[in-house]
Amino acid sequence: MSDTPIDQRIAAVLVKPLARTPVTPNQVTGFSLFLSLAAAGMFAWGEGAAIHWAAGIFMLSRFIDHMDGELARLTGQSSSFGYYFDAVVGTISYSALFIGIGIGLWRGGEGGWTVILPLIAALAIAINMALQLRMEAIEENPPDTYPPWGPFELEDGIYLIGPIIWLGWIFPFFLLGCFGTLLFLTVRTSIAVLRH
Repeated sequence: MSDTPIDQRIAAVLVKPLARTPVTPNQVTGFSLFLSLAAAGMFAWGEGAAIHWAAGIFMLSRFIDHMDGELARLTGQSSSFGYYFDAVVGTISYSALFIGIGIGLWRGGEGGWTVILPLIAALAIAINMALQLRMEAIEENPPDTYPPWGPFELEDGIYLIGPIIWLGWIFPFFLLGCFGTLLFLTVRTSIAVLRH
């Protein structure tokens, strides 16, 4: 349990009451997708306090994403469909995040490239997911998608979206996220090629 990331440990505790209800892990996954898309829509709107609320909602959606797996383990409802559904929802959520921010920046006066760049990043996110699923299908011990760093994992960096957006650093976050995704794809592809 000590190797389990902190947010996953918290999710495991908070999800216990759901085990006694008709709520299924896939419904939890679907709810996290709904929240992610709502946050993306608020980022795209980009007016008033919308982006500040969007950041908080997106953080919540990513936390809730940990609860589906915990609920599945707790209730014995793990399934292949649930595994792939979770992967697709994660891909859609992160893609929608950057697309939503890009549209919001464009609506705020930035150039059309702020819409094109996240579309490219979304394609990279989808390819990353496909590569990971492929490696998991053909390898006994595939590389970890999000390597651990003490009680955290690389993916936990997304929780910084709140403070970053609330401090007004949406533009640097957008650039770092989009280009970071492309860099991650380059590294992931290199690893896949070297391992085969």
